[in-house]
Amino acid sequence: MRPNIYTWDGHAINDVTNYEAMFDGDCFFRQAEGKVEEHERSNNPPVMANKQQKSKTLRIQIISRASGTDFHAAYNTLSGWFDTFDDTERILIIKDAAASDKQWYVYATPISTPQIEPDGFYVDLRVLDPLWRAVTAASDVWSVTASGQTHDVTVAGNRLRYVSIVLICPL
Repeated sequence: MRPNIYTWDGHAINDVTNYEAMFDGDCFFRQAEGKVEEHERSNNPPVMANKQQKSKTLRIQIISRASGTDFHAAYNTLSGWFDTFDDTERILIIKDAAASDKQWYVYATPISTPQIEPDGFYVDLRVLDPLWRAVTAASDVWSVTASGQTHDVTVAGNRLRYVSIVLICPL
């Protein structure tokens, strides 16, 4: 998997014209081992396969293409997008460059406002459930034209509905 950040809460934070977003160099992805059993969600870290999972801190770097007064406007825009006073989980979507830009998402909450560094802005996100789920971008239409018809659909290559990509960060 070669993940590229795509959107945060519907905002294009990797459009290359205004912003370029990437994961902090300490994060990586790997295939999860075994089948994941999903249990009811709450605002607490989830229980999966009878093991308590800890929340993860995900750091992303955002480079602004703006300069001068536009740089301050970009900072203000990002501060509005990553509002630490709002505890609502937002969707972070990535595209897998190694799989025809297949999209995956995870819910996260900002725990820091954008921090200004020489190489861009840094934002820390709390991820309670570090499993990435597939975004369904395609649909299948079937028009019934006669009785007794059947229609077979293969979803995501016959994989189970629950995703098997885990985010690993040492933070």
